[in-house]
Amino acid sequence: MIKKRFISMLVLLAAVATGAMAQETYKVSVKEGTEDATSWQGKAGEGKYQALPLEGVAANTAVSVKYNGTKKVKSVKAKKKAAASLIVNPVVGQIIGSDGKNYDANATLPDGVTKVAMIAYLGNGPDCTNGLTIQLNASPESKNWNDAKTYASDLTAVPGGTWRLPSKADWQNMFVGCAKSGDAGAGNTMNPIAGFKEKIGATGITWQSNGYWSSTDSGSNAWFVRVFLSGGNAGAFFSENGTSNPCNVLGCLAF
Repeated sequence: MIKKRFISMLVLLAAVATGAMAQETYKVSVKEGTEDATSWQGKAGEGKYQALPLEGVAANTAVSVKYNGTKKVKSVKAKKKAAASLIVNPVVGQIIGSDGKNYDANATLPDGVTKVAMIAYLGNGPDCTNGLTIQLNASPESKNWNDAKTYASDLTAVPGGTWRLPSKADWQNMFVGCAKSGDAGAGNTMNPIAGFKEKIGATGITWQSNGYWSSTDSGSNAWFVRVFLSGGNAGAFFSENGTSNPCNVLGCLAF
């Protein structure tokens, strides 16, 4: 029989101000789906232990959590939940600024805010709740497949969004999400993506015809999408590339 184990953890929450007169508060909870979750308790400061979650915990408050169940606790990790999305009434073709907000493609951005991505798909697709955006400026260097995935996931955080290397399905959704009459997304043969080209062009960012990694493997290789944007026609198709070979990289922001 496993004996009861008690564990406590001291967490110093980061100070985050939401305004001159207001301060952000925190909710301390057990990760959703945790086994034996009712056996965890917590206290803020010198308060008494109580069932989780703890609500309204002020920044810079010492928090202790305790487990009194029968499981063996290997480790405890504190993690701040991602901020809520700042995107309001999104439209395909709008850009996402470095502040996490959406703007019209040709809008003048506030001082200090730069264009980081373009909304290319709206909908509940694979691993996204509201839509997908594509990074506007590719990595300055081509990378192998594993380094490409790391590069994309490590892009500067945007509130309410998660960066990743776009999957094959992500690329297809974004091409179709931007489509105009006659477009067909991308397959293993050349398909027109004129709408995608137009919307990228409207942001003022110039893309080059190139190949860009996807996160989808194909056995011993991985898929990349070959995008043609020069001339009167625009098209794309998927092909395979060895994972150790270099290819261009664009991140995808799921929100």
